[in-house]
Amino acid sequence: MPRLAALLCCLVIALTLAVGAANVIVLRAGTGAAADPSAVPRADAALVLGAGVWPGGGSTPALRERLLAGAELMRAGRVPRLVLSGGPEEVAVMRAELLDLGLSPQALVSDPAGTSTLASVQNAAARLGLGSVTVVTQRFHIARALWLARSRGLRAHGLVSDGRVPHAPRDGGAREILARAKAVASVALGA
Repeated sequence: MPRLAALLCCLVIALTLAVGAANVIVLRAGTGAAADPSAVPRADAALVLGAGVWPGGGSTPALRERLLAGAELMRAGRVPRLVLSGGPEEVAVMRAELLDLGLSPQALVSDPAGTSTLASVQNAAARLGLGSVTVVTQRFHIARALWLARSRGLRAHGLVSDGRVPHAPRDGGAREILARAKAVASVALGA
């Protein structure tokens, strides 16, 4: 029994170190974001990452922030188009809300297969052939999104969407810590 306890203790320590190291990698390399659209370099497109829709339609506060930030980025002339990335229902809501904000339908590119941050950046690079993107998401998520985009060969900068909608989430908490570790593992394993 003492051997099992020692083995479990070593396993917990190793896992903690691995998660910590992955977070350091992502947080150090995932820099290059601004909150002001005019401070973001020009790019081929903005990659607006999905953040959920309410049952029956309508964007969550987190998604609404991203949509407003993406619209500001287009109006500032920093990107010629927005890639709307999420599940099919999510992308439909994103498109409808951006059209309601007055954006041109020709400027909106749908990516209904972007059901994760990794899938979204892979689609932007491989399927859409983009070379540079401005990733639009909340501050807690931006480092991972930028790190993943760069790991797929994209020249990526970020636009932090925080502060555009009251009561939108500001902290990814433990979920984001684990998501960063998963991102590093996925890239390391060639996913």
